[in-house]
Amino acid sequence: DPRRAQESPGEPRRAQESVGEPRRGQWYSSNTETMVVHTSGTTGKPKRIELSRQAILNSAQLSVDYFKLKEQSKILLCLPLDKIGGIMLALRAFVANAEILPVDPKKNPFDGLEEHLSFDFASMVPNQLANSEENWSKVKTILIGGGPLSAELQSKLTNASKEFAVYQSYASTETISHVALRSLHPK
Repeated sequence: DPRRAQESPGEPRRAQESVGEPRRGQWYSSNTETMVVHTSGTTGKPKRIELSRQAILNSAQLSVDYFKLKEQSKILLCLPLDKIGGIMLALRAFVANAEILPVDPKKNPFDGLEEHLSFDFASMVPNQLANSEENWSKVKTILIGGGPLSAELQSKLTNASKEFAVYQSYASTETISHVALRSLHPK
């Protein structure tokens, strides 16, 4: 199942060593010029599309630069690797040569993780953010995509400590990555 990252999460490792979806890692280290992905189906039947290698790597590099990801960065990968959000987070980690901890996508991505673990970056969907409130400060920067945030969740972010940053992303599979970012916390 390409959505499963690994059975038991441990410590973060270099992205090139740890992403549980081998085809994506092979794609990164190959000379393949395109990647085939499928849209989410939000507006109808999911469509098969081909994305160019250069566009994908350019998008990943722009995100690495914007979020200041580097070799020392620790990234929590808690999105499915068969969707563009998970694919791009894994590729950002590859580009930055960052450490990454892939976990099974679930409502609370911190369930089952050791308490001491903290991260520099994670991408989540609103439901994951809502179900992991007690762990928000374990991630320096959280990128939210895949849907709108409820008014209640936005209010909780407004009242949260200033120890971490949250950005909301607007994106689609066709655009490869976010085309717009909005800082939600701290404002």
